[in-house]
Formats: sequence, structure tokens, C-alpha cells
Amino acid sequence: QMCVHPPCDVPRDPNLVPQQPGGDKIDIWALAMCPYTGGLGNIMGAMELIMQQAVDEIEANGTLLPNHRLKLQVAPDPKCSTAGAIASTIQGLMSGPTKFAVIGDCCSGSCMGNRDVADVYNVPSFSPFCTSPVLSNPTNYPNLVRYSPMLGGNNEVAFD
Repeated sequence: QMCVHPPCDVPRDPNLVPQQPGGDKIDIWALAMCPYTGGLGNIMGAMELIMQQAVDEIEANGTLLPNHRLKLQVAPDPKCSTAGAIASTIQGLMSGPTKFAVIGDCCSGSCMGNRDVADVYNVPSFSPFCTSPVLSNPTNYPNLVRYSPMLGGNNEVAFD
């Protein structure tokens, strides 16, 4: 089941989450962002499933976040735009439970925008796709973690 009217909880696979003996876990929330529409198409449709699979793996591990349950609130970035990302980040961080991080976006301009908002809320951003070398400036983006190389690194790999 897809999340078509965010914010929403992404469906979980109950078979991956182990039963914890004794005590309740504390929910901790992250804001998940990518576009449903625009030049990249429906990236968030696929990313919802991938992100939830990662969350389920963390839960199944049992030692990465003991006593906590990681939950995602989806805040789509309309068409992978900077202005859309800023608006979605503000709305996502202001609504619902307190978030400890922003995961996404899929476009470098959007990452710049949501990172600026996340700085105001003092939460880190984790981006799987933003490749602009501008984002490598630790003075401007001190709390941004990217898991993809900057664009020049992608070009080197393509050339090799």
C-alpha cells in the first residue's frame, strides 16, 4: 500500500520486527523526503519501500537502536524543487512528533533547501542522492551526510 496523502506511516513488514522481551520501546521519528512527481518521476514511491525495508532491518537487528523504534513520516518534495523542499521540510518538521533527522532528498537543490531548514531545527540530514560539490562545504552544510559521491566522483567512475 502506497502513501499517497502524506504525512503517513509507511507500512511495516511485521515478520521482520522481533518481539522485544519486557518494556515498551520509545518511538523516534525521521522525516523522509523525495518527489512523487517531476523530472525524476515517482522516486518516492520506490523510496518509501526501500526506506521502510532499511527501518525493518534496523529493528530486526535489535542492537542498533535498543529500546527505540524508528518510524518515518513522509513529506514529499513536489517535483524535486528547492522551494518545494523548503516548504515540505518546514511542514514535516512542524507537524506530528518531533523528528531527529531528515532523510532525503533526491535532488541537490532540494537538499540545499531542506538542509537549511533542518539547521534551524538542529537536526541532521542524510541524503542518498544529492551529488552537487557545493554540498561538500562543511561550513554551509555541517550536518549533512551523503551516501553518494559528489558529482565529480560519479563522473570519474563513469569514465573509468
